Amino acid sequence: MKKIITSILICISLFASGQVQFNGSEIGVELHAASVSNYGGTFSVGFKYAAILNKHFAVGPSFRLQRTWNNNLGVKTNFNIFGGGIYAHAR
Repeated sequence: MKKIITSILICISLFASGQVQFNGSEIGVELHAASVSNYGGTFSVGFKYAAILNKHFAVGPSFRLQRTWNNNLGVKTNFNIFGGGIYAHAR
């Protein structure tokens, strides 16, 4: 069974293309604001860089910063969330 699966995977890989075309890059910014008031709200900004592959697929790193605050019955709380990641986008 192991030899049959290996043979099938080798046959499929003979027809696969390992070459990828690089069709430029893009830089993007995302802004988000919801319910911004003295009772609370959230605001975030995200930055993205994309390498465009094969005109229909983009991949790249991203970074996001989010600020949230709350004033519930006089108790004030707030926090920040930030982090990076990798994203892929099909067009």
